[in-house]
Amino acid sequence: MDLLGEISEEERIEILRILAEYRSRQKYLKTENPEHDGWVLRIDDLDGVDGEHLSRIHGQLIAWGCLKFQIASRFSGVVYQISSEGENLLETRSNSQPGNACKPAA
Repeated sequence: MDLLGEISEEERIEILRILAEYRSRQKYLKTENPEHDGWVLRIDDLDGVDGEHLSRIHGQLIAWGCLKFQIASRFSGVVYQISSEGENLLETRSNSQPGNACKPAA
């Protein structure tokens, strides 16, 4: 079952853009500091994606196991990291291969 096949094309594009942005931020921070742990602050703003919709997409990505989160501290709040399933989804979609890269979390 392909989870992205069950949603609109617009939402599919938004989900992939959010995952790609998390991957980009993780890579940037790792480049700046090779010892960076890969956790990044939540993406609260992405061009063309409504804030409420962005929250819903975060929830979907977490439920599918494509995005991990943890509470970092009182000051920085929740941080996020793309999971290996999220990476697989991006790779699968960028290579236009069928299949389900993200599975619902157990």
